[in-house]
Amino acid sequence: MAYQMVSTFTPDAIDQFVQIAPNPATDLITAQVSDSFTGHPFEIIGFNGQVIQKGTFEGSSTSIDVSQWPAGMYFIRATNPQGSITRTFSVK
Repeated sequence: MAYQMVSTFTPDAIDQFVQIAPNPATDLITAQVSDSFTGHPFEIIGFNGQVIQKGTFEGSSTSIDVSQWPAGMYFIRATNPQGSITRTFSVK
């Protein structure tokens, strides 16, 4: 099954990025973000709309343990003053 990357952002956010790997994940995901997201919040949301985890990007790479999460699809939403970017990933 192939998954399509979903992204939402404001027009001013062209030079910003959020990348999630591996996808699908089993133990850890790594979020690689542009410098404009360092020090800003993220949320991980299940497809049912429940917020699973909140945090702050402390640098350009953040690892998140997903080993205890149920299999399924999730969103990660990164927010900064210029807007937000949302990515979809799955946990096996």
